[in-house]
Amino acid sequence: MHDMGFIPQIQRILAELPRQRQTMMFTATMDAQIEAIARQSMRDPLRIVIGQRSAPADRARQQLFQVGDADKLPLLERLVRASNGGRVLVFVRTKIGVDRLARELSGRGLRSLRLHGDREQEDRDRAMADFRNGRCRLLIATDIAARGIDVADIEHVINYDFPRHPEDYVHRIGRTARVDSAGLASSFVTRLDRHYLADVRRLIGDKLPAPILPDGSLAPAEAPRESAAGETSHGKRPSHGHKGRRGFGPSRNGRNTRAATSGGHGLHAAGQGQTHAKPPEHHPRPQPGQAG
Repeated sequence: MHDMGFIPQIQRILAELPRQRQTMMFTATMDAQIEAIARQSMRDPLRIVIGQRSAPADRARQQLFQVGDADKLPLLERLVRASNGGRVLVFVRTKIGVDRLARELSGRGLRSLRLHGDREQEDRDRAMADFRNGRCRLLIATDIAARGIDVADIEHVINYDFPRHPEDYVHRIGRTARVDSAGLASSFVTRLDRHYLADVRRLIGDKLPAPILPDGSLAPAEAPRESAAGETSHGKRPSHGHKGRRGFGPSRNGRNTRAATSGGHGLHAAGQGQTHAKPPEHHPRPQPGQAG
């Protein structure tokens, strides 16, 4: 709802409410922007997390592809064609990206449906109906679909753009392997995504496999990174003349300082009155009109 632009309506409702009140807010995940809204509209908010979900469904088989930007479209086409008519849900980071990818796939002879916050509600409803009843078995969506889609037989979820928040990864691949059925979750990981991949590994542990290359071969392990003092992340100076290939395997050296946000199936925050507390700092988000 935040990405879809409902904040002005929420602010108008809050302005009409009495200052002495009890306010409760429920959300599946709690990122920095939502926490800021809660703190602006409550006094001494109490946060309760129930049933925190930090792992994907056991029946969802996961695979990671180490890719360059030029690899993503042909690899996606190959995976979609290999689905043999099964339902495929593809996640893209931005609304513009969804539209562009749909056009590119159409040029390759693959019809798809689009779901994002800039589409009219009637168009979103029609896309979901066509996807659910099988009239079209390929849906491209932003994270608006990560929690809002309840289709029991999605066979393959593909993270065309790797998620920025680890909880979003769990919610995305949770669209497959539902109701005791099996499913496949594939994620494309570029060099710029390696920090986000490390966040997901910290959240769900060792459930993620090692990355593979688009041809199916095992990707090379990540080489130690050299510090400003000339030492590698393992505390030893690099061997001169050695040029190892870099990959995106699990990082265990503690150098990555990004923190996973907390989240769960529900959050209950209660308080009274208004507060003018300064919103907490948070990681940069996509520009308005670009995500959701």
